[in-house]
Amino acid sequence: MLRWLKNPIVLGVLAFLLVYLYCWYEMQQKNESTKRQLEQAVSQGVLTSDQANKQLRSASSVSLFKPLVVGILVWLIAYYLVSNNSGDYESSDSDITIDIIPCSVLGSAPRLI
Repeated sequence: MLRWLKNPIVLGVLAFLLVYLYCWYEMQQKNESTKRQLEQAVSQGVLTSDQANKQLRSASSVSLFKPLVVGILVWLIAYYLVSNNSGDYESSDSDITIDIIPCSVLGSAPRLI
């Protein structure tokens, strides 16, 4: 089970789902309070029931933008962290590489890249 949690795609999907569910829950709470306010407005005669239903329907959708952005960010960060930690290095000197261009290419002393 823990092996699946190390997969960057799985982490991105989990982050997407968590943010989407949070946004959906917040939208439901907002819709309930809006519904109560619209019912009061209809009972007082300020709005008709058709106008109230139209306003309630327009505010009932959840945007996918925030969950997608969070999911993609988590995926990229997890991919970066997993790819950097995946190899076991035998020595710390393998992280430092210096390429030297031979003299014949430059026509002068060797230079470090």
